[in-house]
Amino acid sequence: MQKYKQYLEEDFIIFNSDLCVRDFVTIGEINFETNTAYLDEPYEMVGPFCLDELCTKGEISFAACIVMSEQIWEEKQAFLLRNSFEKQRKSQKQFYEDIHNHNKRKRENQINLNEQSQREYRKLLSLPIEGTLNVSQIKAAFRKVVKTTHPDVGGSHEMFIKITEARDILLKK
Repeated sequence: MQKYKQYLEEDFIIFNSDLCVRDFVTIGEINFETNTAYLDEPYEMVGPFCLDELCTKGEISFAACIVMSEQIWEEKQAFLLRNSFEKQRKSQKQFYEDIHNHNKRKRENQINLNEQSQREYRKLLSLPIEGTLNVSQIKAAFRKVVKTTHPDVGGSHEMFIKITEARDILLKK
């Protein structure tokens, strides 16, 4: 117990290289039988770790965090910060690339969807699949199809909605 007494009163540095966050922490619970310990609040979830390793090396790593003495922090601070900023830069670059790729796929899918929808809408109104359409063609085709598909003449309400939507979309183009 005496061996670890000075470490119980010492502040250590905890550094998260992914977030580039540094904080002070103390040793919390110690198991003297196994020479393991946990950090004190609010980092009590860090552990168990080998207290001997922390005391002899001056540092111990957990996932993205490093717990170290102030002396080790002074020695490694510039290196750790530089690496952390580089990680963040790469992560941010990857994030922007992912967003760009997502938006590109979304635009491509929208174009493909519009092309497919255009074909489907033209088929619904019995219009030519290719070529340009004028307003009078679309309206005439709509009137012709509605005469047989309107709910008042025994047609399906869902089909009438689709045909009306096809007309409206084709008129907007």
